[in-house]
Amino acid sequence: MLINEILDYIEINLFEFDYNSFSKFFNYNKYTLMKIFFASTNITIGEYIRSRRLSEAGKRIVNSNSKILEIALDCGYNSAESFSKAYESFNNITPSQSRKLKKFKFIEPLHINTSFPVLDYKKKFIDTVLIGFSKIFNGKPEKRSDNDEKFFISTRKKQEALRLIREPENVDWWEIIYFFNEYKYKVICSVKPSNIKYNYKQLAEISKNNNKFDFSFFPSELSDIIRKFKKYSINGLYAVFKSDEEKFPMKQLNNFTKNVYLNLDYYDLKRDKTRFELLKIHWSGKENINSRYLEIYIPIKN
Repeated sequence: MLINEILDYIEINLFEFDYNSFSKFFNYNKYTLMKIFFASTNITIGEYIRSRRLSEAGKRIVNSNSKILEIALDCGYNSAESFSKAYESFNNITPSQSRKLKKFKFIEPLHINTSFPVLDYKKKFIDTVLIGFSKIFNGKPEKRSDNDEKFFISTRKKQEALRLIREPENVDWWEIIYFFNEYKYKVICSVKPSNIKYNYKQLAEISKNNNKFDFSFFPSELSDIIRKFKKYSINGLYAVFKSDEEKFPMKQLNNFTKNVYLNLDYYDLKRDKTRFELLKIHWSGKENINSRYLEIYIPIKN
């Protein structure tokens, strides 16, 4: 599984680890790899590498006569002072005390049990362009569902504008999660466009006269909303994984996407890294907003 391949790579390159080389080796965006690592271990790659380096440093201090400075430089530190400070913070004793007492803290290399529920999927070709709007969220993954809810609530009027300009059978809701990592991620809420010219005055009147929509718009307001939408091409083949329950709480979002991301190789699918991963949220009406389910779209090669 990918997470254990990542752990093996880190162990082999523990003292020469470089994010750019890491990304090129796996042919993944480094932020995607950081996300996968954090989702699997609940610590960042940087934290894990520091703990493993200091563990190996402790082993050398106790079991060899090498100078502390030599060990510090081998472990990627620029000076004995910076190494000693980090070592004492990690072990609660100094390198000299560690050598004298024959005592140090050791973190074993990780290996992740990658058993998981098998998810059904289907292949689907998409031939369209998405338009939408985005927001960067700061914070840790466990706060993501709360931020998602706030985002969709705060952008509800824009979402209703998107509903207005599409025929009902063509409406799709998406979240583009390509930029997600453990610190921030970008959300794009979009619809599949049809080939129509916008009559903003007529749409504004529809919004005022049709009970189906919650908001009323001015023509200039509709025009401004649509003008600000960004365009994204997602044409190509996708593996579509569907959530296994129709009432799908947002708080389960991370677990669902994690199962798919971490175990994609289990399905013998080749990831196409030229396109975005997509998360499609199937919404119900406002009277039962929590009755929804999710599909995650992973771009794949033929």
